[in-house]
Amino acid sequence: MFFVDDPHAETGSDEHGDYIVVIIRVAVSDDHDALADSVDVYVRPERPDTWVGRGSAVETRLHLAAGVCSVAKEISVNVYDSAGNLGTDVIEVFVNRFC
Repeated sequence: MFFVDDPHAETGSDEHGDYIVVIIRVAVSDDHDALADSVDVYVRPERPDTWVGRGSAVETRLHLAAGVCSVAKEISVNVYDSAGNLGTDVIEVFVNRFC
């Protein structure tokens, strides 16, 4: 479990609510097979989509709906190796604001 607590992070509002911008950095390795180029990052629940990008550094907005003080976001990473094997990892991030 990780807590996003960065007073210098970019914040704002859009049609989906208030947000904080985070960069999700992904490091992968495989002892047996070469890694494919695709590392997919998902955030749930999130709007407008749960897929936020592909690569080793993905920038995304984590939203809070109006009137919500804290919400848990699940960030999952999927990576395939050259043999087609899928590896996944999931972390939970809490986005908070003073209410």
